[in-house]
Amino acid sequence: ATGVSLHEALLQNRLDNARQLLGETDLPLKAVAHEAGYANVHFFSNQFKARIGFRPRFIAEVGKSKIT
Repeated sequence: ATGVSLHEALLQNRLDNARQLLGETDLPLKAVAHEAGYANVHFFSNQFKARIGFRPRFIAEVGKSKIT
C-alpha cells in the first residue's frame, strides 16, 4: 500500500497532467481545466494552488523555463 487513497491519487494525476499542459502548451486556462476534468475554472485554480503550491497562471507564465 502506498498510503494514498485512490481518490487522492486520481486528483494528483489530474493536476500533474494540468501542470504539464500549462507548462508545455499555450492552451487557455479554461481548456486546461476542462482537460483535467474540471468544469469550474475557479475551483480548478483553487485545487491547483492548494495541491501544487502555485497558481495555474504562474505555471503557464514561467512553465516554458521548466520550473515545474
